[in-house]
Amino acid sequence: MPSIAIIGAGPSGLTIASLLHRNNIPFTIYELRSKPGPSFLSEPCGTLDLHVESGLYALEACGLMSKFRGISSDCSEAWMIADKHGVVQYSDDGNGNRPEISRNTLTDLLLSSLPKESITWQQKVTAVKPAGNDKWSVEINGSGTKAFDLVIGADGAWSKVRPVLTDVKPHFSGVNCITLNIPEINTKYPKLATMVGTGTYSASGSKKAVGVQRGSNKSARIYLFISSDKEHFLKNTGLYSLSLDEMQQRLVSEEEYFGTWGDNVKELIRTGFKEEKGGINEMPLYMLPTSHTWKHVPGITVVGDAAHLMTPFAGEGVNSAMLDAVQLAEQIIEAVKAGKSLSNAVEEYEEDMFPRAKSIAEKTWSNLNMILSEDAPRGLVKFMKSHGPPPNES
Repeated sequence: MPSIAIIGAGPSGLTIASLLHRNNIPFTIYELRSKPGPSFLSEPCGTLDLHVESGLYALEACGLMSKFRGISSDCSEAWMIADKHGVVQYSDDGNGNRPEISRNTLTDLLLSSLPKESITWQQKVTAVKPAGNDKWSVEINGSGTKAFDLVIGADGAWSKVRPVLTDVKPHFSGVNCITLNIPEINTKYPKLATMVGTGTYSASGSKKAVGVQRGSNKSARIYLFISSDKEHFLKNTGLYSLSLDEMQQRLVSEEEYFGTWGDNVKELIRTGFKEEKGGINEMPLYMLPTSHTWKHVPGITVVGDAAHLMTPFAGEGVNSAMLDAVQLAEQIIEAVKAGKSLSNAVEEYEEDMFPRAKSIAEKTWSNLNMILSEDAPRGLVKFMKSHGPPPNES
């Protein structure tokens, strides 16, 4: 049997591992994070909509659909699209084809399909180097190393594996994101709960957007998306040095931010700041070029964000990553069972993945420019209506 290392225990890495385990192919997962504790499922996190042809397809391949159907999501498929004044321009209740699941719940579900000893937690991969004969040596915590026949980088945006394949690095997309959380929104802020609904809510205009997703424990997770040429928006504008109260006052009162937005949207932002206890999380959104590829290198490859990092404006990130995982795992399984070259199997995966990832990345970039346009949400509403009446109106 070949020796296989999977770097990263996110959805793509765990999907590969689950499929290899089902086919009795050994592997080792190295994960930087600590092993999830008892409070893991109740921790605030974003939700993901899984698509039939990718995310759900992957869960089916892993034999996890029965468990998935038994999970009650805190976020429905409903979606409301409002303008910057908070006036809803489009809404639908979903059609059952893109169920939501929290990122932590998805991780827990995939972990349930693996033996506990297959993952080594708190292991920082510091380098991946050639070990001869198309093998690769994985360096852990700057000290110990181990050689593998195949190293799979499922280690995200700042992958330690990708530099072996290409010198292309993620670049700033021109969008910054501030994340806020409102716990127990139903009981503490019923008017806001009604406003944002049971699923996803978005308000956009003037090259900015406010997104809301329902989360665990009746919470709401708020994303403030701001177009800017400044990679670290809060620091570069001086907002980061302010108190939370001063920061939110500036954001909801000044025209260059959300000062001209509707009172209900501004109240949502104020409440998010009021409830924030651990400081503000600002995240510049990065991406790889939409046409990113590399020349095949035997014994090593990447999946998910490590292969085709994109912004979240098409809901395709985790879905594309899980489909990468299925297609790569299937090639590996077929090669191992037939006693064929793993290098050829990996190369076939890459050749199939490149055009698919390019198409999704281009769609995501197009959506970013549509959602964060000056006259948003006009383009998005037009796009949604072009698919016919929403399910709740048919």
